[in-house]
Amino acid sequence: MKDALESPAPDGPDAAAGPAGAPLRILVSSYRSDPHVGGQGVYVRELTRALAGLGHQVAVVSGPPYPALDPDIALMRLASMDLFSAPNALLALRWRTLFDAADRYEWIAHNTGAFAEMTSFALRLEAFLKREGGRFDVVHDNQTLAMPMARIGRRMPLVTTLHHPIAVDRAFAIAGARTVLGKALARRWHAFVEVQARAGRRLDHFLAVSDSSRRGYGAHCGVDPSRVKVAFNGIDHASFFEDEAI
Repeated sequence: MKDALESPAPDGPDAAAGPAGAPLRILVSSYRSDPHVGGQGVYVRELTRALAGLGHQVAVVSGPPYPALDPDIALMRLASMDLFSAPNALLALRWRTLFDAADRYEWIAHNTGAFAEMTSFALRLEAFLKREGGRFDVVHDNQTLAMPMARIGRRMPLVTTLHHPIAVDRAFAIAGARTVLGKALARRWHAFVEVQARAGRRLDHFLAVSDSSRRGYGAHCGVDPSRVKVAFNGIDHASFFEDEAI
């Protein structure tokens, strides 16, 4: 696998890797991927397993918490400040934080009430791909949807999985807040929703897990539905099946 990953990638964001149907060197990117803290981690594990089963060379790049992957899937860790685990996020500031764009953004956004992980991860991923992008034919991103992803998409082939439009959650959170301060905090926490919309309008290739997701991102984020292909999440019918007794 090491030799396969070290050969140069084709030039340009729309370049194909070899003849149609040839194995690809796929990098799956995900800003947080532990399967026990959200469905995205389960998606990353199952997606990479399926792609490897089709004969592709698959690797994952992730921020913490990190994924649980099959043994043949390489994992590259992009360490963050991990401020949710810090005893005091304000005191996590270090001199080097001020000189690192991703750390600086993560510390400021987190400590002013915003969710910072997507943009800070995307900044780290952009820097990683400037160094290592030639090892991969395509990046399959797991709904990071931050502005650096648009810049990545101009440099190399990029497809983005769309799950659930968080704009829906934001509306419920704001409506459910009982005070003016609570509503303001809900808006601040979900500030990334507008960033996702701006990034989505600049990206070209999407894979949605349902037609509802495809339509939702069109309605809430302005993502052109014609750019979105739908591939449903797989279901293990040995575990989940219709109960004929009901």
